[in-house]
Amino acid sequence: MYRILTLIIALLAVQVAKSQNTKVQVRGEGMVSAFRLLQQKYDLHEANFDLHLERNSRFIEGSVTYSFLAKADIDTFALELHLNLAVDSVVIDAVSSPKVTITKTFRKGNELYVVLPEKLVSSVVYKSIKIAYRGNAPGSINNWGEGIVQKTDPIYGKAVLYSLTCPYFGHQWFPCKQVLSDLIDATTFNIRTNISNKAVSNGLLQKVDTLPNSQLRYVWHSDYPVNYYLISFVVADYVTYNTTATLPDSTVVPIENYLFSSQAVAQKKTILDNVDDFLINYSKLYGSYPFRKEKFGSVQVPLSGGMEHQTCVNLSSDYDKYLMAHEMSHQWWGDNVNISSLQDVWLNEGFATYSEYLTAEKLYPTEAAGVMNGFHNQAYTTGRTFADDTTSFEKIYDYSKVYARGAAILHTLRFEVSNDKLFFEALAKYQDTYKGKSVNATIFKNFMEKYCKIDLTRYFEQWYYGYGYPKFSLKWNNLTSNQLIVRSLETTVTTKTPLFKTPLELKIIRQNNTDTIVKVFQSSNDNTFVIPNITGVTSIVIDPNNWLLNKIGTITKDTTLKITSTAETLESQIILSPNPSKGVFQLKKTSLRNYSVEIMDANGRIIRNFSHASDDDSYDISMFPSGTYFVRIKKGNLSGTQQLILMK
Repeated sequence: MYRILTLIIALLAVQVAKSQNTKVQVRGEGMVSAFRLLQQKYDLHEANFDLHLERNSRFIEGSVTYSFLAKADIDTFALELHLNLAVDSVVIDAVSSPKVTITKTFRKGNELYVVLPEKLVSSVVYKSIKIAYRGNAPGSINNWGEGIVQKTDPIYGKAVLYSLTCPYFGHQWFPCKQVLSDLIDATTFNIRTNISNKAVSNGLLQKVDTLPNSQLRYVWHSDYPVNYYLISFVVADYVTYNTTATLPDSTVVPIENYLFSSQAVAQKKTILDNVDDFLINYSKLYGSYPFRKEKFGSVQVPLSGGMEHQTCVNLSSDYDKYLMAHEMSHQWWGDNVNISSLQDVWLNEGFATYSEYLTAEKLYPTEAAGVMNGFHNQAYTTGRTFADDTTSFEKIYDYSKVYARGAAILHTLRFEVSNDKLFFEALAKYQDTYKGKSVNATIFKNFMEKYCKIDLTRYFEQWYYGYGYPKFSLKWNNLTSNQLIVRSLETTVTTKTPLFKTPLELKIIRQNNTDTIVKVFQSSNDNTFVIPNITGVTSIVIDPNNWLLNKIGTITKDTTLKITSTAETLESQIILSPNPSKGVFQLKKTSLRNYSVEIMDANGRIIRNFSHASDDDSYDISMFPSGTYFVRIKKGNLSGTQQLILMK
């Protein structure tokens, strides 16, 4: 969905979540009313729209025809439709019987009930139910919170009519079933409009028919499953700028861009000419473009941000390359793989926001650090990314918690996996596995755990369901014995999550020597680490690659810091050789006997365990990927740990 193009993020709720000076309210997901129970009795298959639309009017006239599967016996068909829109007729067309015009319908608020003359039988696919309707769609002073927008663009002065259903406003322009888990298998739009307009929708343009009275009929069709709020139309006086992208699998995808004028094309040409690079990059990261048999399109509209309508995104008139990147990435995150609950909107918005960073990382590398810093600066919140309240628009789409923090914690997930090849392979496989389906965060967690062979319970409890972020301070001392002692102190901004157990990178700055990055594991609020074979330390940088959403406290050299505890004494006795290692290393001790050895990965998971180890034993970890590991020796209640670098 949109990314607000303003630096004053605090104004988000004012800009996009008010309607006539009141908050935009959306219904909660926990309600199971009699109306919802009726809607659970059928699954939609195809939707065919036949609409008359003009760019300078909210008046809508036409019909929508659904084919559907009866999951249970149905005597009353339930849809949502705003009271501003009158129903002209309802016709049911069963497979084995003639069409029947329904004469009995009734309304309860925005609920439309169609009383059927005969009960529809369970497990039968019915040919169609056609609802003809008309009326002036409701409007407000803002865009977000109205299902259909009629507005004159403030930059280019062009009138436009477009749909904006997300998350629950489809009923303001068509009779619909607004249930996230019921995807429509295919859509067709027949849009009649004045000859001066272009009408744009999902999928491929099949034809444009010339009609009487200076009218055209645009026919669009899409064969991909689609969420109800990703169905869209736009009508305006547009010019087009079209290119193509050749994907890594050699598929050539049409790229169709609709803009308000030739001036707009000239202003956006640099971005438009790079859209193919965006599409290719995402195809390499997430798997080939999901809708490659149809198109990727973009449409300029007067909107504060953008909207990821399937195969054709809406973009604000003054969009930049990162808004284009954000909305394009939704074709994977939110469109190809849908969510079953808005509580997990992070799977859409967090990934789309993080994709902005991935675009910078690949195509604009000098900007990447600034993009991530920007996310962090807007993510310093005591809240959490999981959306507790799905009844309020601004709480569902909270930029700080869901977008910025959501992107930051995905960067952390990449750090936890600690293997880019594996991480992106997993994301691409996830996209392929769940294409055309609705999922939740638990499904995503379980998939990533299985594919990456990693336990993500700690990660999700802290970063996704947990609150706030950590703050790190350091004290350090470089001993004459060439050992670096680091005391890492962690606090958090809320008692709801008092500790983030996490891998943590430290950059050791050394005089007249190469700087060194070591990875430690922060397992408590107060950890002490002994790092061997380090000399000439002048300073330390915490989290130099910005993997963690955190703030930095004080970093001081403390010459009183000594090796005092038994554990630290054990650590000082451990010598790993060679280190770095190509896979096989020896563990040498000065005095310890009858101990056990645990080898842990960078996330603190035990991957090998040896009992009754003896002096100068050899250990083989060549079967594991290159990276940072920890070797821990244990004797009774005592333990000591040293870092090992595996470089194959």
